[in-house]
This record gives sequence, C-alpha cells and structure tokens, in this order.
Amino acid sequence: MISNDVKNVFQDKEGSIWIGTYGSGIARLANEAFIFYEFDESKYGNNITSIDQFQGSYWLGTDMGVIKTSDGIVEEFFPSSRLFSRNARNFF
Repeated sequence: MISNDVKNVFQDKEGSIWIGTYGSGIARLANEAFIFYEFDESKYGNNITSIDQFQGSYWLGTDMGVIKTSDGIVEEFFPSSRLFSRNARNFF
C-alpha cells in the first residue's frame, strides 16, 4: 500500500477495488495486482477523499476540487469563488 491513511474504498462496475489515500493518490486492485496513480501535487493534490463511477467516467474528490477521468482524459473542476470549499468529500 502506498499510504496507511485510507480515506475511501470503492468497487467499480468491473469489480476492481479503488483505494483513495491521504497524500499518496489512488490505488486500483484488479486481477490480484495493485496499480498506483498519483497526480500533480500542486495542481490536483494527492488526497483522494471520494471515488465514484458514472457513465464510464471516474470521479475523484480531492482537497483541491474534483477530477473526472475517462479514457485517459482528465478534466478538473475547481471552485473559482471563495464562497465554495474546494474539499470534495462525497458524491451522491
């Protein structure tokens, strides 16, 4: 495990287990092997607080905002107003 500070565990529709950590990005357990993903710390942060899957895309909540990834394309959703918190803790 890349970090002992686990913030979220999620099983996707394909059966893979995703583990979001505080400070070390995200790990995916598929076919009995771990794959580790880290993000640009200054841009996205590596504190993955929530994970969800919707219409083929993965949505990751971080301390910096929300990341949507699909087919290797990463989109970011960061609040530009000081009225909103950047911390994305849950998806519904």
